[in-house]
Amino acid sequence: MNYLHSLPSQSKEYLTVEQRKVVNWYRRVFQVRTTALLVFALGPLLRALENINARTTHNPIEYFSQHPQTLSDMASQISVQHANDSALELFGYACEADFVSQPLARHIRDYDDALRLLCCALLEKRQHIEIEACARHQNGNEFKASLELVLPLPGTDGDSVIVSVAFLSDAEPLSVMQFDDKTLYARFVDHAPVCIHEIDQDGRLDKMNTAGLQMMQVADFDQIRGHAYLDLVGEDDRARIETLLKRAQEGYSSEFEFTLTLNGSSRIFTSCFIPMERKADGKRRIVGVTQDITERKASEEELYRSANYDQLTQLRNGPNFLDAAQQVLAQASRHKQQLAVLFIDLDNFKPVNDTFGHDVGDMALQEFSSKLRSVLREEDLACRFGGDEFVVLLPYIEHPEDARDVALRLIKLLELPFASSGLSSGMYASIGISIYPKDGSTAKALIRHADEAMYQAKRAGGHRVCFYQQ
Repeated sequence: MNYLHSLPSQSKEYLTVEQRKVVNWYRRVFQVRTTALLVFALGPLLRALENINARTTHNPIEYFSQHPQTLSDMASQISVQHANDSALELFGYACEADFVSQPLARHIRDYDDALRLLCCALLEKRQHIEIEACARHQNGNEFKASLELVLPLPGTDGDSVIVSVAFLSDAEPLSVMQFDDKTLYARFVDHAPVCIHEIDQDGRLDKMNTAGLQMMQVADFDQIRGHAYLDLVGEDDRARIETLLKRAQEGYSSEFEFTLTLNGSSRIFTSCFIPMERKADGKRRIVGVTQDITERKASEEELYRSANYDQLTQLRNGPNFLDAAQQVLAQASRHKQQLAVLFIDLDNFKPVNDTFGHDVGDMALQEFSSKLRSVLREEDLACRFGGDEFVVLLPYIEHPEDARDVALRLIKLLELPFASSGLSSGMYASIGISIYPKDGSTAKALIRHADEAMYQAKRAGGHRVCFYQQ
């Protein structure tokens, strides 16, 4: 049976925090006709980042701080391809050719800092980033600007991206004028339903409102007064937020998520740094606005898993697998790599269901999924394709025999008893294999040909492996 036509078309009925930012960015770009837009060529940068991805997965900011020359080498990897009239007017250029011929460092004074944040966002596989930077007019005058873009998905050919540029008025006089009445400011902060806190020039907590103390599970602010803000941040997030805090001390705002452990429980927060006016001594204070989004994130993740993963086996479902497979295929095409698709059918699953009932059958499928994961690498994709049929994609294989080895290891493992299901015997499987690019250039073609090879294995007696033969 060809399940490709029976797969439901699923779309997400919710948006994560980051996805909302993506949607809002597109809405602004479409609705505000005068938005300044630039087209950046990111291809060389993306390929350079691929080469260091394995070394920077856990802490890219720390990596770049330890390898400054790497970042310098990447500085020339981005170029401007196009600029619309609004962008040319913002930067003071009459001719697009004059603007795009200049290196980005000419237009963005703190280009290295902006580049570091962009590289980290790409390595962290984020969808959206907004960077405040100091831009430079053609006449030499500098102004604060917001650079915002939707990042290309991993594995796709996102060589060109559109960047919106918004002029930011000087925030210093605005912050003074907005709350020149100190009583009003105090009441505004005290009655806010979110955590509002102030950080001094040394990065230490100076004030926090009642909602913040409740969120931090602290009875009295004196318990944390003077504590370093970064001490409150989870270790995995510390280097990233330290960089944003330093930028805030230089006058740049930012928005971010981080994890914090409170009384043994891990919580997720979204926060922002808002630089305020400089004091008489020249020091700047930073206002932070923080919200606990743990439950919302858990709900979003549960919705995401329900929409994209099989509830019984926790493997990818069909639509999710096809989307991910197309991205892997695009990367394999770009790097001239081989990959394999395995189509797996459990030969004796129906007798198990008929003899022991569906509850035991469900447990057997769960145990099969566990056995399947044990023979796969982290980068391999596995999917429950329907009933007792499964599909696996193996990227980056050197030889077709590598795929056969994986299939044979699985067959051998299935012969062992399914103990957690209460079955004293094992299971049998027929496995068909197709190879990219020899057997197809799309995920659907490769799955269809692996399916045909699986039926060839069944016709030969089952519990064996067959390659697709044209």
